[in-house]
This record gives sequence, structure tokens and C-alpha cells, in this order.
Amino acid sequence: MGHGAAMEAGTPVAGTGWKAECGWDSMAVKRIVHSKYTQLFREKQVLTYFFIKGEMRLCPLFCGSTTITAMKKLLLPVLLGALFLNQACDQAATTSKAPTATTPKPPHPAWILQGNIYEVNVRQYTPEGTLNAFAKHLDRLQKMGVQTLWFMPLNPISQRDRKGSLGSYYAVQDYTKLNPEYGTMADWERLVKDIHGRGMKVLIDWVPNHTGADSPWLTRHPDFFVKDKKGQPAVPFDWTDTRQLDYKNPEMQDSMIAAMRYWVDKTGIDGFRCDVAGRWPAATFSIAWNMCHGYTASKPLRGR
Repeated sequence: MGHGAAMEAGTPVAGTGWKAECGWDSMAVKRIVHSKYTQLFREKQVLTYFFIKGEMRLCPLFCGSTTITAMKKLLLPVLLGALFLNQACDQAATTSKAPTATTPKPPHPAWILQGNIYEVNVRQYTPEGTLNAFAKHLDRLQKMGVQTLWFMPLNPISQRDRKGSLGSYYAVQDYTKLNPEYGTMADWERLVKDIHGRGMKVLIDWVPNHTGADSPWLTRHPDFFVKDKKGQPAVPFDWTDTRQLDYKNPEMQDSMIAAMRYWVDKTGIDGFRCDVAGRWPAATFSIAWNMCHGYTASKPLRGR
């Protein structure tokens, strides 16, 4: 995804009712507005990015909603508009002027456009808070018509500077481990197979912007992190339980790709929902694109 000249706010996306507000300094689309769905997109509206094997796609998350489900009629036009928007921003970013956006039909997995997405918080979903306990609900979810399960972060939560006794799922201690409170990696692999056996898809929440405050990377690879004025790993915003990763470091990029490959290759997930899209530099988009576009387990792409 290129970057350069900014796309003017309100630029129409040809052939659709969408208008874009893009900020290429952060390589993030800030907001989208559709003439038919204006009431859904308030100032606090945010976007999230879903990176699917073979795809990179924008998807709106609605304010006040923690679960996207039973939205078949609405999700299709929303996602289609997001696809066109993604193409339009890429077109505008690679030219010195902001031309009228075109809308060539990109390749995409049909299931992400035509299905619904149900968010799962494993820790709070059942009294046990485990993967095996959640698995008992698959029959009910299948009968509800759920087609894609999106799991909130499954990684261990950092202990250092933890917020509250439970901590935040988004303070990831180790990208290649499963939170032991949820069960074992064998439990997760079995759950993924069970979900796939029902014709459903699996997405996992991915947190590439920052690690937890006690990530092993802080001691093994201190150069993976942005430094503050005192030369210490920087804390993004007031997220004191996290440390900001430095995407100018190619080795860090490669390590992030390797961690993503781990979950695809070992457990067979279908894609990622990537967190904090508005904070990502251009390199992150390139990494995610290389990871997910045309990816095959037998011939993984290199990071750059």
C-alpha cells in the first residue's frame, strides 16, 4: 500500500455512496461516511482492519457494539464500500494529485463479505473461562447461524504494570504462546478443527502496535522498541502496561511476520483482526499484506 499525497476529505469513491477521510501521515483511513448509513458513523466511529489469508480489508466496528453478528444484510454493503475505499486510497496515495477513485473488483474470499462475525471473549464467556468450556457452546452458535468466530487476544497477558488484577488482553506478553488460563495449545488446535468441521471460520485478534510491559522482546531485542526521551522503551498514550514497537526495524518486522505465520501454520486459523489500525506506520501495512496476500503455508513470504 503506497503513501504520498493525501486524499482529500470527502473524496467520493466512484460508483459507491462512500466518502473518505484519509490521513496518510499515519497510513490509516480515519473515517468513512455513506449517504445511506450516515447515522451509523459518528465522530467516535472507528475502523478496524481484518487481514485474511489472501486479503487485506477494512471493516467498520460500530460504537457501543462488542459483537458483530446477524448483520448479513448490512455487512455486505458496508464491507463492499470498505473494499472500494481501500482501493481508492491506494490509488490516491501513489499520485501527486487526488484523482477520481476507480473501483476494480479485487480478489477476496467470499466468506468475509457474505457472512457474519461473532466476537468471543474466552475469559468472560463461561464461568470456567476456558477454551474447552467455550467449545460446548458451538452447537448453539451454529444453530444461531454464526459463520465466523473472532476471538479476542489469546496470548498471555503481561504481569508488569498490569491494569487491575486481570490485566488487558491487549498487553501481549508473548505472541507465540497461548494464555495458560484458557487451556493448552492442543486445546486450541482441537477447537479450531471443531469450528472448521462445522463450516465456520476462525479469526484471532492480533496486537502488532505494541507488546506488554514484560515481553521477552524487551530484554532479548531492546532495539525492537521506540525509545522515549530517557532512552527507555516508549509507552503509547496512557497504555502504561504496554511498550511501543518500532517498525523501522526490519528484524522486528520479520519477527512479527514469523509470529503471525506460527498461528496460521500451526493452528490453521483463517485470518487476523489487527488492533490499533490508526497507529500503524506504512511498514505495518506492507508486512500484513505480504503475510496475508497470496500466502501459502508451504511457501511463506519474506518480510521486508
